[in-house]
Amino acid sequence: MIGDENVISMIPTRNIVDTIGRIRGRYGKRMKRQFDESSYHQRNKTETIFSVIKRGFGSEIESYNSAREKELLCRVLACNCHIINSS
Repeated sequence: MIGDENVISMIPTRNIVDTIGRIRGRYGKRMKRQFDESSYHQRNKTETIFSVIKRGFGSEIESYNSAREKELLCRVLACNCHIINSS
């Protein structure tokens, strides 16, 4: 929902050098004000970790209901152990 106040915009504006006064529209200005470049570039690291886990330990979850979260946590733990042992 666009009006949700708990959401942080992670969309970079097209032209970084534009000031807020040059941007038209309420949502464009909000997007420009809320954008944090340091947080935006952390996404690449997260996507890489997800890719490593999926390639090494499978992309499908075998469990149902409450065991799903435990299975995911076990995969993350196994991935961390694998990274530590291969170093």
